[in-house]
Amino acid sequence: MSPTRVRLAAVTAAVSLTAALTACGPATDGAPGASVSQPAAAGPIPLVRPGCAGLAIGHRGAPREAPEDTLPSERRSQRLGSDYLELDLHLTKDGVPVVMHDDTVDRTTDGTGPVSDLSLAQVERLDAGSWFSRSYAGTRVPTFARIVRFAQRTGVRIMPELKAGWTRAQVKIVVDLIEKAHLVSHTVLQSFDPQALAYAADLAPQIARAGLVTRLPADPVAYVRSFHGQALLPAYALVDARLVRRLHTAGIAVIPWVADTTTAWDRLRADGVDGIMSNETADLVAWTRAHRC
Repeated sequence: MSPTRVRLAAVTAAVSLTAALTACGPATDGAPGASVSQPAAAGPIPLVRPGCAGLAIGHRGAPREAPEDTLPSERRSQRLGSDYLELDLHLTKDGVPVVMHDDTVDRTTDGTGPVSDLSLAQVERLDAGSWFSRSYAGTRVPTFARIVRFAQRTGVRIMPELKAGWTRAQVKIVVDLIEKAHLVSHTVLQSFDPQALAYAADLAPQIARAGLVTRLPADPVAYVRSFHGQALLPAYALVDARLVRRLHTAGIAVIPWVADTTTAWDRLRADGVDGIMSNETADLVAWTRAHRC
């Protein structure tokens, strides 16, 4: 697909998706009555005014209440009212995307070794809950397909992370599951790898894309545009009002991670971010509801 067709498809998707979450209010540059110069909304992530809360996103589900990146954790996140189910994807030895943050299964299961060295059958036998609590003993590592079915059933939106170094064929595995489930308008693909996001833009431009960063690019707008993205997801310490204004002017949303205190949330809200990702899912959802405009 040509870059022009990718851009056109992304803009078309943005126009149709933004209406779904307009409760946050339109963005301004901080001056009363002043609109951002670019009306090209950030897909399913509406831009908000400084001082208004945006989206509340539980990091890896609801990790304070259930084992991270498992179906119980994501189910709890959905029930609490998280705007997106945030989750991490790795591919098994036989090419099946499963939900796990680490490259290896050691930290969050009773197994050992890289996910990529294990077959799906081996991963599905692992206990992914006992490390967290005896009450979650026997919890399994979910496949992405299982999360997709949950999203279909509940209507919740999803934000899966593509890990660095994925090939176009590997990205296509995830994209195909999203498209077959008719979740294109309910998904934001995120990654630290702009190439993986560029593959996604070419394969399915209607699916929104967000770039994760631990350090700010020299030109954040150009960085997001390099993969035809809709959002930047920076570590929250990198965010200030100037950065948000710069990205909003380009029609790009800003969702920092991982902020876990009301002090941080208040500061980010004043800076004008369009959402916050947190491990404190229940508290963040309640705080967000109290500060939406």
